[in-house]
Order: sequence, then C-alpha cells, then structure tokens
Amino acid sequence: MKRNKFFKTGGFHLALIMLVASFSLTSCLKDNGPGSVNFGDSPALVGFQYAGIGPVPMVTKILGKSTDASDIEVTLSVASLTLKTPVTVNVVPDPAGFNTYKTNVDTNAVLLPSTQYALANGGKVTISPGQQIVKLHITFTGDQINFNNDNTLAFKLQDASGATIASNLSEIILKILLKSIYEGAYTNNGTFFDTGGAITQGVYPEKIELLTVSKYVVDFYDISANVGYGHPIYLGGASYFGSFSPEFTIDPTTSKVTGVTNYYGQNSGAHSRSAVLDPTGINATSGTPGTVGFKISVKYIMVQAGTPRVTFTEVYTFTNPI
Repeated sequence: MKRNKFFKTGGFHLALIMLVASFSLTSCLKDNGPGSVNFGDSPALVGFQYAGIGPVPMVTKILGKSTDASDIEVTLSVASLTLKTPVTVNVVPDPAGFNTYKTNVDTNAVLLPSTQYALANGGKVTISPGQQIVKLHITFTGDQINFNNDNTLAFKLQDASGATIASNLSEIILKILLKSIYEGAYTNNGTFFDTGGAITQGVYPEKIELLTVSKYVVDFYDISANVGYGHPIYLGGASYFGSFSPEFTIDPTTSKVTGVTNYYGQNSGAHSRSAVLDPTGINATSGTPGTVGFKISVKYIMVQAGTPRVTFTEVYTFTNPI
C-alpha cells in the first residue's frame, strides 16, 4: 500500500515540478524569428550578389535610349534571419579594380565616362530590417554611349555600417552592352520550300533567339536543334545549312523588316550562300517589342551560288527576354 501511495503522491509532485520547469524554459527562450535577432555583436556580411570568385564581369544590357536603366544587387549573407537594425553601405567607382581587370582580363576594356551614368542616392544602399537583397538603380544616357567600345564599369563597396563587407564580394565589374528592342527568345513557325528537292525539309515549330547586332539589327540563333548560328533542317535526320543564318534589319518607325543578310557574310562557305528579303512577304512586325505575343513575319531566300535555293516564310513570336 505504501508503494501505491508513493506513485500516486510522488507522481503528482513530479508532474508539478516538470510543468513549472517547462514554463521556466519557455520564458528563457529568445524569439529567433525574422527581424528579431540582433547581430550587433557578430555582424552579418554584406556584398555584391554574385558567386564570389573574384570580380567577374557581369553583363548589363541597355537599349541605347536617353534614359536607360539597370540595377546592381547588394545582399546580406543571412539566409533565414534578418537584422533588427538597418545596414548601410556605399557603392563607389573602383579605378584600381578597373585597371586590374583591363590589365589581366580584357585589354580592350574602356571605362565608361562618369557623365554617361549615375548611381541612385549617390551610391548609398540601405538594407532595412526584413530585407536581404536590395537593388541599386543605375541610370544611363544610352544615346550618348559609343557601343563600338568595350564599355566597362568597376565598383566596390566601402563604409559599411551594421555589417561587415565580404572581402570576396566587395568588387564588381559591369560590361555595358547594347540590347536591341527586338532581342529575345521566340517560337518560330513557318513553311520551307527547297528548290533542290523535297528531301530537305524545314523543322517547325522551333525555339530561337534573336541576338543584338546593333540597335535595330538582330541575328537568328537556333536553340532547339543544332544550337548555334544556323537554320535547322531535316535531311534524313537533324541538320542545318552550313555557313548560313539570317540577319534581320527592322525599321521601328514603319514596323517593317527592311533587309535580310547572311550572318556569316554574303556568298559565304563552299556553297557561296547569301540571304535576301523576298518582297512578296508580309515582312512586318505586330505588337509591342519585348512583350509576350509580339510577332515578326518575314519571307526571305537563301541564295546558293547566285541561284535562289530555299524560300523561308516564317513568323517569330516573342516568348521571353534573354
């Protein structure tokens, strides 16, 4: 009987002690949710948003307009928690970084003049509590930039407050490239007529990219079959016409395709291939460039050794930017 009484009364007291202890532990636990942790004693790292293997060049494409814009991302190295207080850091030009890049990587690099771009807020970045990645806006006077140059910018981080600058993410190189309003990923549908015989057939639909040559000139780049500058065909299997890929000139004022030439150069390769516009085609665009559903309708001819060989009647429908 004494044994049973012990389990009845002793068990009750043990349960009471555990309950009190649990309340004590709960009251001692800190809230580690987002925005609740103060890293003041052990600051987080702040850096540019890239892999961190040296100041590798990052491509920035702009349209060559008077008010072009792009962004640089600055990030905290805190995966799941954020700071209770803001972090500030300055993005500033890095002449030494540019010189090192020009000497060791790209001897053709040309530093973009400071009169042709501006950093928002003078380059000061603030990462507020609850944020991890912040974009710093850069504006360009794109219509003043000479895109024949290998335009380059170099920046570094300095004067951080509330975080420590990550040494491997403290510098960045930007390559400033021209982007045509017609550049992008497209779906190509159409017809294909080969005067050389029915054995050669077109491959539709196909995924392509139109890549910038100049402001209103783009090259045809296949990404669905042979992956490269070449028009895919079916010739008992996947193939393509060698030394041939169309290059289109488009007039944005009239929305007309005004010219087609060969990416490789007219009369290129062993078969002396060229590209010419067929004036009987629609040869026009519809919709807004750079938006889903924008279309380029074009009819052109591959000329081989001075004789028309293949007629392409195609419609390129924009799917997404690249």
